[in-house]
Amino acid sequence: MPNRRVIVYVQNGRKWKMLKLKPNCECCDVDLPPEATNARMCTFECTFCADCAEDIFDNTCPNCGGNLVVRPIRPADKLVNNPA
Repeated sequence: MPNRRVIVYVQNGRKWKMLKLKPNCECCDVDLPPEATNARMCTFECTFCADCAEDIFDNTCPNCGGNLVVRPIRPADKLVNNPA
């Protein structure tokens, strides 16, 4: 089942939870770097490429049954202190 590890970073004294940006599609293993616009994820952060999400899973997570949505990108300048 999904990994529920929480990533926290501190900015200006405030703690923020970050999404875990998994580097590959869990189905076909295609690379999904932090800037990938073809990454899809569910609320448990299960991660798939757009092709698998749409063509194989009909935008429904095969692990939890939730919907798969576009994963936000992490801007390159934020990766320096907050790696994916």
